[in-house]
Amino acid sequence: MLYSARGRRASGHIHHRIPLLFVLFLVVSPLSLSAQEIIDNLEVLKISAADKAAVIRMPASGLRLIKPGDTLSKGCTVKFIYPEKIIMENISGDVPERIIIRITDKGQTIERVRPVPHTGNNNIQRSVPMDGGP
Repeated sequence: MLYSARGRRASGHIHHRIPLLFVLFLVVSPLSLSAQEIIDNLEVLKISAADKAAVIRMPASGLRLIKPGDTLSKGCTVKFIYPEKIIMENISGDVPERIIIRITDKGQTIERVRPVPHTGNNNIQRSVPMDGGP
């Protein structure tokens, strides 16, 4: 039982507020934003290649420490962290894509790589190494 500072039994009104607060958290949580919105609006603040971790600023949730395997939103997962780039995989859309966020002296750039269908007319295919290498 809960008791107030005066020794009286606390009312149960707080129990009715907990589900509402939980629902409110889910509505404004980063998982409710689309992967596209999160990727387009995130800012990489620091990369630690030695720790294979990065600090990013995400819309609606502020600062976050990420490591390979972390999920940023439904279907968007951090795959690799290198000194100058972060590689993510987004499978939330109709076509899976690899997202490469590169950090340069001029800022950050976002590159989206989607698989190129094989047409059978030529032998040229674009490939992205699965290990995320350069």
